[in-house]
Amino acid sequence: MRRWAALLVALTAVLLWVAIRQSGAASSTLGERTGFFTVRGEQAPDLVGAAISQLRLLAVGGDGQAQTIPFQIDQRDAAGYYALPQQPLVGDRSRLSRKWATVGATGDKLGEKDEIAFRPADAGDQATSLAAFPGAAKVTELQLADRRGRRGWVYLASYAANPPPPASRVDVRYDPVADAAISDYYAARLRPGRADITLSGLQLRIGDGAEILDRIKVRLYIDPVVGSAEEYNEDNYKSALAGFKAGPVRAIRIAEHNLHLGPMIDVRLQTITTFAREHMTMAARLYVPVTAGPLVHKIYLRVGPDLTSANAGVQFYPSRQTPVTIDGRMDAAERALSVNEPTWMAWTGHRATVFYLGRVVPPNHLPTTLYYLDDARANVGPDQEPGAWGQAMYEFDLRSLKKGFINYFYSIVLYPGAYHAGQEEAARETAAPALQVSARELEAEQ
Repeated sequence: MRRWAALLVALTAVLLWVAIRQSGAASSTLGERTGFFTVRGEQAPDLVGAAISQLRLLAVGGDGQAQTIPFQIDQRDAAGYYALPQQPLVGDRSRLSRKWATVGATGDKLGEKDEIAFRPADAGDQATSLAAFPGAAKVTELQLADRRGRRGWVYLASYAANPPPPASRVDVRYDPVADAAISDYYAARLRPGRADITLSGLQLRIGDGAEILDRIKVRLYIDPVVGSAEEYNEDNYKSALAGFKAGPVRAIRIAEHNLHLGPMIDVRLQTITTFAREHMTMAARLYVPVTAGPLVHKIYLRVGPDLTSANAGVQFYPSRQTPVTIDGRMDAAERALSVNEPTWMAWTGHRATVFYLGRVVPPNHLPTTLYYLDDARANVGPDQEPGAWGQAMYEFDLRSLKKGFINYFYSIVLYPGAYHAGQEEAARETAAPALQVSARELEAEQ
């Protein structure tokens, strides 16, 4: 009897072991996600200090074998600023408010603040042992989970020598001379040699290939208590390009800008523009030198795209699912547009949909409205093409703004095909992915 009991216990243990092994080799369900994600070095503590040149990011396929996936490590200095391989190509170096670290100055070691960028869609299944990573000296498993319960796994591995070849796919390419970024979704351009604040051209490479963007406009309007009202535009800033970092997953372009408003009054702006396969994001840090409220009747900042006449017939969605049609003439429906605190806007046409998402980051909150103009005869320069075609801008009321810094983000997210209800949530997830990360060092057997 004891023998049968012992056999039963042994059989139960074997079955339990098999179940644990099977449950430990879960399959990835993140394949539909768009956009990229970053993990900080401190989230993979076992590999902090490892040689970056000897690191690879891998995913496990259905056959249980690991393959390298595209990734890049973007280093940050002790203050948290990106280390850049290029010094300014255009603009006056003296206009830079800080000395940006170069990649060489930070060395070839993974730091706690460094960012590991990759696409969640490349995540694979869960590995069962180190056998999937031949030659690796150390492997850290990074489990990713999104708000919908989808999961996936990537593995950061260090090699003492002869790491496997990097993945060959490049999602976006940046040309610093042309100041342009190109992916299979778009070609985004700034005017070369000018260190501009933001885009002056956007061609769809999905859909019908149309050139859709006149420029992103940045317009500051000030009506002071004493003196006459003035509007300042994106061409009024004096700018310098601090540098860029280009990799297979994203390209980062950093510039600084200064707007002189009068004696001792300079508005400083730092922009970090990130280009990825399906989207691009600009993070702007704006320093306002005075508390404007008591000094002005009105002060506002407008930021947003002015389209080209090629967009006649395109549908504009103003942070809601009832669109208006762009035709270069303001009709009754367009004049009646009134949207407070818009969270998104979209254009659908040319067999593609383009989202524009903008926000001011807490602790600041600025009252925000939609400013929309569809008038081919309007005098709204400077621009490339006279007039406004479906020009849609976030208007921020700055009267409540205190002296100091505000942080503003905008993202452009592209999809093939027409807009469908709820797509804005997917656009938000692409522009600002919210994934939970758990890390552990992989052992020889799990």
